Amino acid sequence: MKRYIKESLPILVLCGLGEIFLTGMILKNMSPYLIKVIGLFVLIPTLMSLRGNISGSLGSRISSGLHQGLINPEFEKNDDLLNNIKAAVLMTTLLSFLAGIFAYFISILYGLTADILELVTIAFIAGSLAGVVFLIFTLNIAFFTFKRGLDPDNMVNPIMTFVSDFTTIFFIYLAILILALI
Repeated sequence: MKRYIKESLPILVLCGLGEIFLTGMILKNMSPYLIKVIGLFVLIPTLMSLRGNISGSLGSRISSGLHQGLINPEFEKNDDLLNNIKAAVLMTTLLSFLAGIFAYFISILYGLTADILELVTIAFIAGSLAGVVFLIFTLNIAFFTFKRGLDPDNMVNPIMTFVSDFTTIFFIYLAILILALI
């Protein structure tokens, strides 16, 4: 328990502060679009949760693989590592697409006139781009902490929660800006 607190507490505090300031700053800048793009209020928490769930499970699987010796903390050909990456990419793209569709139908259920193409495009762009970033971060953080003798289970999930939330909000905002230019 002492090791868990020693390794996790500083990173949890830093990630919490980053979450409040960085993610909050992006959300503040997005506020005009929250009114303009019908369905974003439904889509944002869905995509953030999706990113957190996928990054959390990937981080746990990578950490377990490192502890069990199934995955080496190197970027080399490894079937276990490759299968985890493929699963994360597949889940990210498929579920991002579905999140846009679900956000549309939930918006319609609440009597809002949402644009399905707009929501699906935002979800797919944001989810896919955030997925690439979180995949790179997850692997690097897991490998780095494992090589340094730290428990990746104590480090990867808190860091990835922050990174996935921040990157998801950032890429939602970016996708909205891209669509505004088109």
